[in-house]
Amino acid sequence: MRQPIGISIMLMALVTSVGCGSGQGYPDLIPVTGKVTLDGSPIAGLRVNFEPNEGRRSSGITDKSGEYVLKYKDQKQGAVPGPHRVTIVWTGESDEEIEGESTPTDDPGSNSGIVIPSRYNAQSQLKAEVNPQTNRFDFDLTAGRRRR
Repeated sequence: MRQPIGISIMLMALVTSVGCGSGQGYPDLIPVTGKVTLDGSPIAGLRVNFEPNEGRRSSGITDKSGEYVLKYKDQKQGAVPGPHRVTIVWTGESDEEIEGESTPTDDPGSNSGIVIPSRYNAQSQLKAEVNPQTNRFDFDLTAGRRRR
């Protein structure tokens, strides 16, 4: 008689664990998109990193319109819910280049020489609270110094 009770408990534990997370070992993720501009102009080739208090970060690369989509791991889109520190760095690449459709380097509209101030990366104070209701984050960066 004890054996069926033990099997029932094991089955309940298995069913409960299968229902958690989004499968394939991923935590629950929320799709996150946004746009980054520098002094009002969109910039391609910026890496936008969302770093949660705990767990793996998500990141995306801006396209020529400044739009990004966060990816968690293995091209799985999204970020874990909760508070995140946001950093934005210049990579010199765009999504088109990463996917093999590189833009010519002699293009007059290229972003070579872009400098993103450290207040948006190494010393970033940018924050984002990822949740199902708030999952678009636009960042308007300024190259000039902040006034004190």
